[in-house]
Amino acid sequence: MLYRFLTVFVLLLNLYPSVIYADHQSAAESGKPISPVYEHMLANQIYNLRRELLSHKQIQKNDSFYVLALNDQLLAESVRLALKKNYPSINWEADPKLLPAGVLLVEDSAQMKQSDLGQKTSYVLIFSNEEENPDLIDQLARQGFKLHSDLAFFELEYAQDERGRQIVDLDQTRFRNQIFERLVREGMNPVQAHSEAEEAVKNFRKLKHPKLLIFDRIFG
Repeated sequence: MLYRFLTVFVLLLNLYPSVIYADHQSAAESGKPISPVYEHMLANQIYNLRRELLSHKQIQKNDSFYVLALNDQLLAESVRLALKKNYPSINWEADPKLLPAGVLLVEDSAQMKQSDLGQKTSYVLIFSNEEENPDLIDQLARQGFKLHSDLAFFELEYAQDERGRQIVDLDQTRFRNQIFERLVREGMNPVQAHSEAEEAVKNFRKLKHPKLLIFDRIFG
């Protein structure tokens, strides 16, 4: 199959120094307060992109899919674990050898300057604090990519499944409990952890930045 061997790149760009819930902060810092639900949301985005490739017959139903990172291996591992837990019928791997498609997580946009995405890349996902980065957009255009969609950071919550149902709803107790349990494991008093989890959800839902820019390859 012509486009069988595809690679999906997810780029998480830390473009500015930041503090929690500042107007401009990195995706990693923005997502940390609601971890591990944040990783679950990223996993949903990756799963839906894989589903899109499948619907376009660019991969096969049983094809394995890899999730890698250039720097933040902990994030990559957390996302893989979320994928394995929530989508166990698919083989999610860390090794790209002989695999037809996958995701690469990159935290620094500077690393893209010398990157050749090649003909196997299908999507580029970029978390950016900039409304528009002409140099990066130019670079991607030269390599055959166009803007597929863009999301405000809080819109990560609204990913839908095959039936059009929202996958993660932060109003649901089970998701808030995941945040609470992490805070307690990290040593926070349970009473404080409850209020911190509530506040984390409220703050996350206010975040418009960083934005998730999704680029896809122009085929044909």
